[in-house]
Amino acid sequence: MYYLCEIEDDNDIIKIALPKEKIIGISDKVVKSTKTCDFALHKNKLYPILTHADLKNPKFKFFLIFKDFAFGITRLIKETKSTPIEIIKNELYTGLIKEKEEYFIYNIEKLKPTQKVRYLDRNDNNEFDEEKFNYVVVDRKYAIAINNISTILSSKEIVKYPTEKFIGFVDYKKIIPVKQIKEGKYVIITNNIAYQCSDIQTANGKVLEGEDEKVLESNIGKFPILE
Repeated sequence: MYYLCEIEDDNDIIKIALPKEKIIGISDKVVKSTKTCDFALHKNKLYPILTHADLKNPKFKFFLIFKDFAFGITRLIKETKSTPIEIIKNELYTGLIKEKEEYFIYNIEKLKPTQKVRYLDRNDNNEFDEEKFNYVVVDRKYAIAINNISTILSSKEIVKYPTEKFIGFVDYKKIIPVKQIKEGKYVIITNNIAYQCSDIQTANGKVLEGEDEKVLESNIGKFPILE
């Protein structure tokens, strides 16, 4: 089964289909970052917003939540059981679904972070209200400022190369060493270091400064801040 979706991009409307069995939820909440990637909020976890690789100025109202990312769309048209026509040797599309209109099954291996994007609310063409979270809490142990996060990747991206302090590295615009907080499916990328973890929650609060460390006193507890 597939979800039929539309994405508004400048004066064009892109019609795509996405596999329902890989989607774990839907969100209309966005957390903006000053870095390269914004995030969708779903069940108190953040998912990096990715989308169709060929879009220029898309408009997003909803985010389909996959295991490791959120896919931005403008409209969710309907669910379908139609049998797709296979497309051979195409990087972006793997099949075609024909109903009243044609929807191309998008290859979710070919994604990119959103760059120029306008976030719309679910009822109108008004801008989204940004969710007011300023930190993420990692494995209930540490806090990281959202503005310091470049993106969140799958732990499959880690190249294992154990040293005294690190478990390996990831290649994200440059080589970044990875520390393991807990073995899990996420890698949080900051400017100079990455952290492998299994759970990410949003939080807000105030920063308490001590002699040796900063601590986030938040709505879900107190956590040392990773700079």
